[in-house]
Amino acid sequence: MPELPEVETVRRGLNRLVSGATIASIEVFWPKIINNDVDSFKQRLANQTIQTIDRRGKYLLFRFSNGLTMVSHLRMEGKYNVVPRGEDQGKHTHVIFHLTDDRDLLYNDTRKFGRMTLVPTGEETRWRDCGQLARNPLLNS
Repeated sequence: MPELPEVETVRRGLNRLVSGATIASIEVFWPKIINNDVDSFKQRLANQTIQTIDRRGKYLLFRFSNGLTMVSHLRMEGKYNVVPRGEDQGKHTHVIFHLTDDRDLLYNDTRKFGRMTLVPTGEETRWRDCGQLARNPLLNS
């Protein structure tokens, strides 16, 4: 499982790469990674812009233009990669977010332990373990 500083590094990198990008469509190859209904998940995120990516503990919080937040936990071996459209996805890619700028945001997880769920923005703390976390130790406040 990535440690907290590694998750923060992932967040910063993703924020730099995909903040402002719009999702054209989503492919899900391992439905158990999505805690919501998969079809609803795909429909609700289609044509939405990633406004920013925040973090609460080891959870990544993808904030979208429609007032939804995707809560994502990498668990043991989850990874996000941004690649040009059409590049080989690799054996363990389970979710592909096709972006409108001809790039793909890939979620890879060899053990398939990672999870994603959609919640209304502002209600992340009501979702399972995310709400039981202490203050952020990497903030200066």
